[in-house]
Amino acid sequence: LKVYKLAEVFERINNENRIINDLLRKIIIGTNI
Repeated sequence: LKVYKLAEVFERINNENRIINDLLRKIIIGTNI
């Protein structure tokens, strides 16, 4: 049960990191243009 919960947490963190990375990439590209 704990392992499943950890996997769920890591999945959520990965999703949030992906969103943040996309935002940062858009901001960087926006400033470069």
